[in-house]
Amino acid sequence: MADAVAALERNLCEGANCTKTQIGRDGKVQLNLFDPDLTRVEYMEFTPTREPCCSPFVGKHPGPEEDK
Repeated sequence: MADAVAALERNLCEGANCTKTQIGRDGKVQLNLFDPDLTRVEYMEFTPTREPCCSPFVGKHPGPEEDK
């Protein structure tokens, strides 16, 4: 996530909209961005940083190789 935030800063994205990360219910760090039309783009880590709140994740976590 730090790489995504740094890339946004390099491209002059400023303010909390570009830097405020949160932990989702699945335990993964995420960053939500909104364009002027309020279309949402979500950046999310591949693996959780903490235990999910509701139920364990039983499937295979995606990774960078899934992006090819």
